[in-house]
Amino acid sequence: MGLRHSLEVVRRRKWSIVACGVVVGVLLGGFLALRAPSYSATARVRTPNDLGPSRAIADRAVALIPGAQSSALRSAVRVRRIGASDLFAITATSADRSGAARIANAFARSYIEAERVNAVSAERRSVADLDGQMATLQTRLQDLDAQVSRAKTPSAATTAQLASATAQYEALQNRRQELQAGGGLPGVRVELVAPASGGGTIANTGPLRAALIAGLLALVLAAGVVWTREVLDERVRSSDEIARITGLPVLAELPRDQLSKRDRTRLAVAASPRSPLSEATRALRTSIELWELEHHRPTLLVTSAVPGEGKSLVSANLAAAYALAGYRTVLVDGDLRTPSLSSVFGTYPARLISSRQAVHGLSGLVTELAVPGADRQTLEKAALLRTPIDNLLFLPAGPEPANPSELLDSRAMGVLLADLGGIADIVIIDSPPLLPVSDAVGLARLADGVVLVAAVGESHRSSLRRSREILAAHPRVLGVVANKVAPSATYAPYRRVSAPTPSPALTSSRLGVVHTLEIPTPPTGSPDANGDIWIDLSEEPDEQDQPFHAGTLQLSDWGR
Repeated sequence: MGLRHSLEVVRRRKWSIVACGVVVGVLLGGFLALRAPSYSATARVRTPNDLGPSRAIADRAVALIPGAQSSALRSAVRVRRIGASDLFAITATSADRSGAARIANAFARSYIEAERVNAVSAERRSVADLDGQMATLQTRLQDLDAQVSRAKTPSAATTAQLASATAQYEALQNRRQELQAGGGLPGVRVELVAPASGGGTIANTGPLRAALIAGLLALVLAAGVVWTREVLDERVRSSDEIARITGLPVLAELPRDQLSKRDRTRLAVAASPRSPLSEATRALRTSIELWELEHHRPTLLVTSAVPGEGKSLVSANLAAAYALAGYRTVLVDGDLRTPSLSSVFGTYPARLISSRQAVHGLSGLVTELAVPGADRQTLEKAALLRTPIDNLLFLPAGPEPANPSELLDSRAMGVLLADLGGIADIVIIDSPPLLPVSDAVGLARLADGVVLVAAVGESHRSSLRRSREILAAHPRVLGVVANKVAPSATYAPYRRVSAPTPSPALTSSRLGVVHTLEIPTPPTGSPDANGDIWIDLSEEPDEQDQPFHAGTLQLSDWGR
């Protein structure tokens, strides 16, 4: 995990980190507020030995404090050496202000008493040892005296041994007398320097220490929560991760557009041509155009793994980008179950559909094309809807049929796509998602190319893997579009800062002026002398409304 990824995780999970800090702060603050106050008192003793709250010392202290328990006293006492000196601080903690001092002084007196007992025991052991040595020498002296008495003339060696034994016995006797007098062993080596006072001081955790503890606990808790959420979170977080999971190239990164999020009927490519989403959509069009060099007039299927990943928005903006670039474009709403493009481009009035002057969308068109002897050209003309964007025709989804999957995978659907591909430079199909239903699989079989849409921060890894497995048999999966990418400088507006310099008047006869497109509302009727078909989208009856007649959908019809 690199530094950039770690910072990204912190930025993405910042509210979890804040929540952990708030929870720890509230819990610790409540604990400190509700906890009973505790008091501490310290007694100081001097001794060259190391001290500690042992069980024997605690047992002695219990005898000095009625009702106390040895284990409780040991846990309430802390002994520490003061610097490098032979002074020790015995600090006791208790909920009782005077009880802390009693415990500290009891431990100090217990140390002194234990040292006195040890000294007496050592003295007794030394006297007993001397008595044993003196008894041995007494026996030795008696033997030597007997030898001297039996010999008429004692030898010098015997006399010397007798004198030596006599001297040793006298020395041991003197040593025993010194021990009994109390001067042979050092006295008690524990001295009470300063007893604990009865007032005591509050020993609760201070604000600074509490803040440090809270910060450490919050850090540990936040790390655990963030790590757990990252492990359990299945959502993809970058276009690189999408490419790695699907094994497909990323055709474009479409940034999140707040205006399009608020208004589902807004086409950013037409409404804001210089917005980051518009620039990214044109980059997507360019990536697909590179593939089109080997495929003339392709039929492009746009799909996603699950609903809500933005495939319909991508389809609509991509179709508008192609149309505004001069391509004859047909946008087909192939989602017969939950269509959404009709809210952007509209649909035919019910009056025209009931009078059979218009075909009710894709489902109605495919159903009628399946009838033997159907006039394909007339039906297709009556189903296509003109949009406010020049060069863009729209085929609505129509009513939901009883068998959407079979209808979209039918021979009539293949014939329709072939006819549309014959009059258009590109046909874009907004298909249903891959995982909930099987509709998109049949459409993918009929399309020349497939584009998969994945939403950064929303699409799940398992869904993308499964979608790629479904499309594995399709030979023309162009790539994946990373949708809803966080806005960045990738597609920042690129334009001049100062006011543009007025251009000189154009005088070449080969150049012209581009005027704003105006779409009139002509009366409904049959094709006019130029072959144009005008459709009245109003619900009011019109005397000139007439059913369509058979004709041929020609390329010249795109000049309507």
